[in-house]
Amino acid sequence: MKIYAAGGTGINIGRQFIKYVGKSHPGFADIETVFIDTSKSNVDTSIPREMLYLVDDLDGSGKLRASNYT
Repeated sequence: MKIYAAGGTGINIGRQFIKYVGKSHPGFADIETVFIDTSKSNVDTSIPREMLYLVDDLDGSGKLRASNYT
């Protein structure tokens, strides 16, 4: 199962699934998490770089979501 964790809230939730990377559990799907954001402010060392995708030439928008809509 692939989980797409987008934005600050998504990334906070997605962090909970990092512990399952590379581990199989009988009866459960293998989990792969991908982190996507427009800002580095939500990123720390707990997120492996190979799982992280930052949108080029953007630096977040906080509560002004329309500023990154296009």
